[in-house]
Amino acid sequence: MNVKKLFTFAQLPFKRFTKHMFVLYNGAMAYELTADQAAADKLIADWYFKSTRQVFVLSGLAGSGKTTLLKHTVCDTLKLVPDVSAAFVTPTGKAATVLIRQGIPATTLHRLIYQAMTEERETEINGKLVTVEKLVFRRRESIDKSIKLIVLDEFSMVSDEVLSDILRFGVKMLVCGDNAQLPPVEGMNSFLASPDFQLTTIVRQQEGNPIIKLARDAMEGTESGTF
Repeated sequence: MNVKKLFTFAQLPFKRFTKHMFVLYNGAMAYELTADQAAADKLIADWYFKSTRQVFVLSGLAGSGKTTLLKHTVCDTLKLVPDVSAAFVTPTGKAATVLIRQGIPATTLHRLIYQAMTEERETEINGKLVTVEKLVFRRRESIDKSIKLIVLDEFSMVSDEVLSDILRFGVKMLVCGDNAQLPPVEGMNSFLASPDFQLTTIVRQQEGNPIIKLARDAMEGTESGTF
């Protein structure tokens, strides 16, 4: 990119600047989808453009390329831009950092839909009534109208109650998780029990890697003769 074009981009408002730079960066990062991922990509596109259903549930084991697929589908297939028309969120700050390291602007779910407030309450301590401040979260009245899709990663940790809070904004949601990973701290997650598509091809390790076979045998409760 020449200096003149870079200077022009730098004069744009922050979100438009982010959009231009992300498109340039993402366009240079080619990735060939597996047959598994390509099938999921098509289903997600059909759901987003043609279906009235608000939620699409994508599941897959660790290493099946869920995050890579999300980035490709949202940016290349749906032509949305993270942090502009698509909001990538996770239940924890650590999970958001993982997305950010992969070049995807992300934040926590609570920051997107809740507003932190403090309330004063009286409580009894050592026989005396004292006033203490308690941090509470209240659902926002609305979110940015430019957001056309909420992409929720690490969905296994999100309860049905919290999901209900998000759905009230009326924005389509692409949720992604692994039913074999951590469940919600409170409540339950019933959506991952019947996903719209499940990725089964492991791409993080080479095919035939004994680690993959051992992990699958452990999850399915079968004996392995690998070791």
